[in-house]
Amino acid sequence: MKTQRCKIPCNWKKQFGAECKYQFQAWGECDLNTALKTRTGNLKRALHNADCQKTVTISKPCGKLIKPKPQAKKKKVKKSDCGEWQWSVCVPTSGDCGLGTREGTRSGVDCKQTMKTQRCKIPCNWKKQFGAECKYQFQAWGECDLNTALKTRTGNLKRALHNADCQKTVTISKPCGKLIKPKPQEPKKKKKEA
Repeated sequence: MKTQRCKIPCNWKKQFGAECKYQFQAWGECDLNTALKTRTGNLKRALHNADCQKTVTISKPCGKLIKPKPQAKKKKVKKSDCGEWQWSVCVPTSGDCGLGTREGTRSGVDCKQTMKTQRCKIPCNWKKQFGAECKYQFQAWGECDLNTALKTRTGNLKRALHNADCQKTVTISKPCGKLIKPKPQEPKKKKKEA
């Protein structure tokens, strides 16, 4: 029997045999299920005719991970026969605009709540004649109608508060203001000759 001196490089991966040298690829992406990343190594050199694997895989912890939050189990929605809330118009507490309340009702045998009151607000700069909860975008005033002495403009629905039932288009009119009526022309008088 013969004994021989040998040296094992300290930077070799000992887990695959102290006499096996591997060339490793870059680390792969982190596996979120295992919190590990892996890389593969191909045999580069075997010392002293060692019996080495041709390919090996190593893994290590990913480090700080931002794991996706597990999806919450969807709650089973209990089917209800409760209808949609039907709301009355907003009634101002004082005056014809500002803060107020409105009543809501819904129907259904299994409904725990069938009536409720909700706070609401009616903007003071809206045209109340078309419903306090209906906001319109108005066009420019039209020409003055000489027969009626009124000018009109049309408004298209811009917004309806609290699902109010609003007209899609409205028309408003107002007096023309001071009208300058054309004076009937009189025949020109002949100048007196001097």
